Amino acid sequence: MPDTFQFDGLNPAIRTILDESFRQGSPSFDYAELKRFIVPVQFDRDLTANLLAFRALVEAVMAKQEFKSERSKSDGWLAPRIHNALRLTRREAARKEFWIGLIFQNLDYLWWRFEVSEEKPVGLDRVLGSDSRLAFAQIWWAAELIVESNYSLVETAAKSSDLGMYFQPLNLLHSKPFAISISNKSFDKSRNHEFNINITKKFNFSINCFVRDDIAPSVAPDMNAIRKWRLEKPDLDSLLSDDLTATVPYRSTREDDLKEMQNFVEFVANLNSKP
Repeated sequence: MPDTFQFDGLNPAIRTILDESFRQGSPSFDYAELKRFIVPVQFDRDLTANLLAFRALVEAVMAKQEFKSERSKSDGWLAPRIHNALRLTRREAARKEFWIGLIFQNLDYLWWRFEVSEEKPVGLDRVLGSDSRLAFAQIWWAAELIVESNYSLVETAAKSSDLGMYFQPLNLLHSKPFAISISNKSFDKSRNHEFNINITKKFNFSINCFVRDDIAPSVAPDMNAIRKWRLEKPDLDSLLSDDLTATVPYRSTREDDLKEMQNFVEFVANLNSKP
């Protein structure tokens, strides 16, 4: 039986001590105050090595010169890597206390990623918000929803801030065939911000008009293979490489089904007006 592991999460009630000075990157609270908001989060396996790998990846991305002037692009590098490092179940990742605790253990990343200053305070939605806004949670979920065997599509899609802003709030993105199809459609080099806004509006209008599994069902992946993968320690040397070759046992779409969903995405994208 794997070791039981406890992580110090934080209750969303921590909002009461997050004043303007915190939003500007200079917290005024004593860190001892955080203790009253601690919520122990239990895992059925020891995640020490996973969290050490996570921190190494955070430090690595902040040191990369190519992201110095475009911090949002760093999500494309970090999203697949922290997904592979943490190896969470969706049930585990649904615990907001975990993500809030992770942010407060890595505030240097929060200040760096959102270029926080007195003139540019960070929004509290990046600390306490939904999965599509919360720092770390947003990019982990981006990888979880899109990954299919390898992370190539995740790296492309997560570079765009539109992914979290417009696409992740769609419940449809929990359909793997849809997530893959819409990412292929929206995040190639020929698409722009206006296209992404337009296509998500169209899917919001059409979302109640069809049953997604009638078009392309999400097939359950090999859970035994996934459980084995989650118990393995991440290969940090591989994750630190810019040439990400890591794979995951997540294959859960059939070629014919994926083609049907891609046809549907194309159909909705072309409705009413040209993108």
